[in-house]
Amino acid sequence: MNPDDPGIGPLMIGLMWTFTSLSVIIIALRFYVRVSLLRQLGLDDWIMLLAGIFQLPYQACLTKSYQWGLGMESRNLTYDPQIVHILKWNLIGSIPGNVVAIAARISISIFLIRLFGSRKWFKWYLIIFTTLQSVTAAATEIVYCLQVSPIQGFWDPKILARRWDPNIARVLWITGQSFFMVADVSYVILDGWPFNIKPPTRQNCKN
Repeated sequence: MNPDDPGIGPLMIGLMWTFTSLSVIIIALRFYVRVSLLRQLGLDDWIMLLAGIFQLPYQACLTKSYQWGLGMESRNLTYDPQIVHILKWNLIGSIPGNVVAIAARISISIFLIRLFGSRKWFKWYLIIFTTLQSVTAAATEIVYCLQVSPIQGFWDPKILARRWDPNIARVLWITGQSFFMVADVSYVILDGWPFNIKPPTRQNCKN
């Protein structure tokens, strides 16, 4: 055991804050371009801004979890207070984290529909698949928060609490992550070659 070894924690939290900072910059540039060139903002812009806002408390919760030992090898962690607080802040962070995941994908879908919505099959694919992702992610978060009562039992198994079958949350989580993975890959593939889906002109993008 080496309780002073941070493990991969510093690398992990460093990468997370780097990508969070990049997302803030990209969202700011997105608003600048939309306002300066198109003279208007779309619903997808505001939803992406919402995702960016919720990314900050999500990242803050992960940072708090890191301060308690997130990223360390399990053998170097103490049960209480380290593991207890890591689980606590991970659960709290999952709420804004899920908002980020849902909002970002809804924004991307609206943006793709604006560009490629002339293809009805692609438009309905985006609508249906985004709905499935959103519902599954929301259901997963609800189950996470309700599966243990009182909720303190989630991060401290020593507390006497009512607990649901953990497989319920596990299946929902796997299903949701699978939807996210398939969506991220399929959106890239389906909006380009070989389906010959052409974006509209700059004028149509304003509408």
